[in-house]
Order: sequence, then structure tokens, then C-alpha cells
Amino acid sequence: MLASRFISRPTQLIRLLHNMQTLAPNTPKLAYRDNSLFTDSHDHEHETDHEADHDTNTNEHNSAIDPHGWLDPSNAIYWVELIAEQLTALDSKNANNYRSNAAAAKQQLKQLQHKVAQQLESLSDKPFVVFHDSYHYFEDRFNLYVTAAITLSDADLPSIRQLNSLRSLLDKHTDVCVFTEPQFSDKLVRSLTRDLDVSIAELDPLGSRLAKGSDLYTRTIEQLSNTLATCLEAPSNHSSRHQRAV
Repeated sequence: MLASRFISRPTQLIRLLHNMQTLAPNTPKLAYRDNSLFTDSHDHEHETDHEADHDTNTNEHNSAIDPHGWLDPSNAIYWVELIAEQLTALDSKNANNYRSNAAAAKQQLKQLQHKVAQQLESLSDKPFVVFHDSYHYFEDRFNLYVTAAITLSDADLPSIRQLNSLRSLLDKHTDVCVFTEPQFSDKLVRSLTRDLDVSIAELDPLGSRLAKGSDLYTRTIEQLSNTLATCLEAPSNHSSRHQRAV
């Protein structure tokens, strides 16, 4: 992929993607949610045309902007175009190479988005809970039903009241998946879900357990999709089975 030698490691990849969300002015932006129980998380409308997403950015929020825009492959497609333009401006002699690489990368990303959409299409009504509110762009793109986050920010711990509300929510659902993340201990999730009929699996939005390589972004998104599909498609009598990201 474009400029792959600069983004072959998770930390480099995420640094670039955070910067792109800031530097690309027409990237659609979603606000952080202000409640860990997402009562309206399944009522959003989705754009199906990528160009419509980026021609005009009308998503203005009073709340802080969620920085996890890389989890929508449509944003990555848009950013590849901008990266190619900037590289061409800096190094016009190699413009054809940059544009050719960008075209190939965009095609791969479109295929990725189509593949994930197909894999998750039948799971849009399956509720699940995430560790922290970092999947808004992914759920919005693929019409997923995230009902809650254990914490809204990776820097904050939930209150006892929040945990009690979450536990009440989980107790009302049968056969729900709760996702940990490898960057954080799973002790909180274990405590929250003790004696409840849930599956526990691991989502890795940073691709931190994956081998470095030029296809790291693609494999990160594929891994998220595979893990979600595996847990959400599981039989109802799984009872707190723990899965690692695949």
C-alpha cells in the first residue's frame, strides 16, 4: 500500500491515521457519546456512497470529536487520495508512481469494505458491549448494534453506578458478547460479567497483536470483522466463553 514502509508497525500506523483525521478537512466526524449506554446506537442512518460522505462535512458536534476515524475504511480510501496528492506536490517526478499506488490501495480498501460488509450484514441486530467507545465509526459504517461501552474513554474508569447499570443491561439480554481490548486488563470485564450468560472476546482496534507489514491496516480491519462474526454468530449456550482475536 501507499507509503507502506512508513506504516508497517502499529504505533506508526495509528500516529499517521490520527494525523490524517485532523489534516483531512472533509473527513466525516462523529462525536464522543456522553453516556455509556447507547440507547440510540442502532437508529443511525448510513451513507452508501463514498463520495457523498466526503464532498461536504456536515457532521458538526458540540462534544469532543471521536479520533478513531481509521476504523471506517471509507475514510482510509479518502485519505489515500490526499496522501498521493501531497506526495505528488512534494515529488512531482514520481507522480505517476504515487497515483498508481494510490489507485491500487483504493481498490484494495474498497474490496476490504465490501468483504466486511458482507461478513457482518446478517449480524446488525446482534447486541454487544465494547470495552471503550472507540468503534463508533466501524459500527456506523457496517450498521452494527453496539449497546454500551464499559467506559467512554480509555483514560477513565467507570463509576460503580455505571457498572451496576451495565450489569443490569447484560442481565436482561441472553447471549450477548462483551469485548475486551489487549491494551487493558480484562479484570474489570470479568468482574462485570461474573455469573452472567455472556461471551467474552477480544477486539484489537490497533492491530497490536499482529505482525508488522504493509498490509497491517487491512489485517486489522479483517481481524475486527472476524472476531465480531465469530462471537456474534456463536450458539446461545456459550456461557462466558473467552476468545482471543483471530
